[in-house]
Amino acid sequence: MRYLNVILSLLLVMGAFTFSNGQFIMQDTTVTECEGTMSDSDQGPIGGQYDHNEDYTFTICVEGAGAITAIFSFFATEDVFDVLTIYDGPDTNAPIITELTGVVGNPPVLVANSGCMTFHFVSDDNILGTGWLLEWSVEVEDEIDTDVEITSEIDCPLGSLEFSIDPRV
Repeated sequence: MRYLNVILSLLLVMGAFTFSNGQFIMQDTTVTECEGTMSDSDQGPIGGQYDHNEDYTFTICVEGAGAITAIFSFFATEDVFDVLTIYDGPDTNAPIITELTGVVGNPPVLVANSGCMTFHFVSDDNILGTGWLLEWSVEVEDEIDTDVEITSEIDCPLGSLEFSIDPRV
């Protein structure tokens, strides 16, 4: 019976990870993927320009996340009037990491340490830009079960996992 409990505990630990690489457009949603891409609502330069009068909030929240890192491939919106605000937390009440607007030649690498990163985009009814494309990845904090010891580093998404089981437990 103890071995069954150990196996069930291991499956629960492994089930906490998300094994996908999602591609998302800017919209009102919350995702839990450990890595993915997100573009403006019209898919960056591939689709054209985002729309007038947008007001979207896109949140990444991963259980057990230590840090979420977002890296932009490019960023181009109407300067001052079309703004993407990034927060270190689950909503727009969290601390602001940065605000991006205009053409950003070397977009910054952004890191949220709360386990969630929120993007809020607002555009006006005038000039449009080509938007943005970013990739994110998540560092997952190690969780050690008392019956199972994980002996390898946990990466997100999980490709392999080494563990040892103490048969005396």
